[in-house]
Amino acid sequence: MSHEDEWKPAGRPDPATELLRHYLADRDEPCPRCGYNLRQLQSLRCPECGDALRLRIALVEPRMAAYLTLLAVCAIALGGALLMCLLAVFQAPGSWWTEFSARILLWMLVLAGGALACVLRFGRWIRRRSTLRQWLLVSTAVLVFSGLATAFILEFDD
Repeated sequence: MSHEDEWKPAGRPDPATELLRHYLADRDEPCPRCGYNLRQLQSLRCPECGDALRLRIALVEPRMAAYLTLLAVCAIALGGALLMCLLAVFQAPGSWWTEFSARILLWMLVLAGGALACVLRFGRWIRRRSTLRQWLLVSTAVLVFSGLATAFILEFDD
């Protein structure tokens, strides 16, 4: 007996199974894992791959604007830092790498790469935060990366 079945009174049909069975009685729906047609399914598991299934409600259009903006900001910052590093490798004299502007550029490279990795790794967690908190993350990233870029440009110009 599964953990889910422990609380159910004996002899009563499982409401989740009944709802899923009713939904799939006359519909051709593929299993999310293997694509097997689940029409007339009799249990909460795919007969092909054995994965557990459930009927659920999901957003038609999840709000992704803040998350995608954050992803773009981090990717642009990383791309800009990588481009500047490549230019510096081929164009700057060797002594330039000891200057403060080189350290700013390297910090931007590390922070942008780390931020992008975190946004990709914790994307689901980020998307579950309130819209306000998501936009605060975006604003923080914009301020940090634009501040570093500005500091690099001002320091490099000297």
